[in-house]
Amino acid sequence: MLKIFLLGIMCSMIAFSFEWNPKYKVMIVNGDLVKETDPVAKSTVLLIGKIARPSFTCSGVLIQRDIILTAGHCLGAPGWAQLEAHFKTDKRKKGPVIPVIKQLRPWAKQPFERAFDQDDIAVLKLKTAAPANYEIAELLDDPSVIKNGMTLIQAGYGRNIIKDSFMSKDGVGILRQKSQIVLNAQYGQREFLMSIVGGGACSGDSGGPEVLPHE
Repeated sequence: MLKIFLLGIMCSMIAFSFEWNPKYKVMIVNGDLVKETDPVAKSTVLLIGKIARPSFTCSGVLIQRDIILTAGHCLGAPGWAQLEAHFKTDKRKKGPVIPVIKQLRPWAKQPFERAFDQDDIAVLKLKTAAPANYEIAELLDDPSVIKNGMTLIQAGYGRNIIKDSFMSKDGVGILRQKSQIVLNAQYGQREFLMSIVGGGACSGDSGGPEVLPHE
């Protein structure tokens, strides 16, 4: 079972945060393709959303058989998006698709406890349980174990090619992972700062996991 953190990624503002410097133009670049047998693949879910006609991609984490944890902004603004959960490592492959029937942002209307706490978190309920070959990820219950200099694994279905346009969809829908270093473990009450040098997370990776590797 994975010990994970949620990535609420939007490049410049993240639930478990990365420092943003425009010169890096980050996403999970130079990351590794995640195999279907990898533990990360067994708990990470591709989310496809629609607001009217345009569609978008996010990532999520299975925390109960029919519950997904993701980034709050993946629900869309100003209203709720229509979301589906795709259980596969590559959107081009066949795999189960389950509609989302309920959406909740638990802390959306509460004031931030600290300057960097954006509480960009959402919970999704699926119409049916996830496929039997998927596993529930374990949320880390003690954030104090995260220390400066520790290496964590980012995973998500976002872009993998550096381009200036945020509308680019190069590589979107394919699960990748990359190791990065914690820069500031006390960045906020529920957030920490990660390195983005040489790669990172961006459009499409929102809501994906930050994984604590097994010792």
